Amino acid sequence: MDREIARKIFLFFCNDIVFDYQVADKDLLEKLFKERKEQMLEVLRTADSDIIDFKIQENTITTYHRTNPTLPFDFDTEESEGTKTLFRMMLKMIGIIHENKLMFVDEIDNSLHAQLVEFIIGMFNHSDHAQIIYTTHNTHLLNTDFQRRDQVYFVNKRDDGSSDLYSLYDFKDFRDTLDMEKAYLQGRFDAIPYVCQFTSYPNAHY
Repeated sequence: MDREIARKIFLFFCNDIVFDYQVADKDLLEKLFKERKEQMLEVLRTADSDIIDFKIQENTITTYHRTNPTLPFDFDTEESEGTKTLFRMMLKMIGIIHENKLMFVDEIDNSLHAQLVEFIIGMFNHSDHAQIIYTTHNTHLLNTDFQRRDQVYFVNKRDDGSSDLYSLYDFKDFRDTLDMEKAYLQGRFDAIPYVCQFTSYPNAHY
């Protein structure tokens, strides 16, 4: 209806929420490379990447590695798919953080190493207003060293098939000095699968 409040809400969902965290368009990728080179190199150093520099010339991206800084690698043909994915993803995330947007990532551990996830969460925690909301089944990420208790939520399946969402902050007896992952695996917060144990499998077929 083109009313001010409704328009602000609509534009927020259109412009400030990000679901796709990889850059696929090559022209956009090269543009972001040029704009965010120093930030990207800082991220790669922190993430312990072997790449120490990259250049863009005539639509070609060339990378240089720590082991032989003078030997050029063609980004498209000589870098691994994992490295190319990391580049595209981090370029997008740097922009999301600088623009204070909100990013949703489903099963973040399917694409990233747990230590890199911790690093990304730290980037968002140190931003002005940017936020990341992600789901994961990786219990290693249950760690209060890089996230607060009120940032951790559990999803528990009820008997009727519906889901219950609740915060770690609700468990007042849990202290930051305790091992969150161990406590979760022990069932202290519920939200764990209960698998039936069989003593024998007489008719099992694999």
